[in-house]
Amino acid sequence: MIRLPPLPASPALLVTPPMPIGTADAYGWLDGSRGRETRRGAVALDLDALSRWGDVGRMAGNDFESPVFSRHPGVRAAFEALVATRPLVCRMTGSGSSIFAIYRSSRDREDAAMMLGRKHGTLIQVETVAAPTPAIEVITGG
Repeated sequence: MIRLPPLPASPALLVTPPMPIGTADAYGWLDGSRGRETRRGAVALDLDALSRWGDVGRMAGNDFESPVFSRHPGVRAAFEALVATRPLVCRMTGSGSSIFAIYRSSRDREDAAMMLGRKHGTLIQVETVAAPTPAIEVITGG
């Protein structure tokens, strides 16, 4: 077991575009896109980097983004508008359509919310919480 360092509590913004994404549809699109996209391979991680939102943001990904964005330009536009507010992390949640962003400060989050307005959907300002240190089990081949 590896104990991961806790991430700090941080201000966040959740944007929910007005178009819902069916989970079954999203999985179908993802399955249909497999083989055409480059898959992520194994990586070596600096566990200390997992304790900082900015580093997590550089490593984070969501395989649903590409197939959802290609079928729902409004979700892509909301994502791009949120990225333009310069958060530490910005990703689509699960299979969509909501998008979250983590900010350095409450002021940055409030500025982002003012810039976005309601153009891309419902905005909710929230705070992440520092959770107990999670543990993961590393399984090796052989």
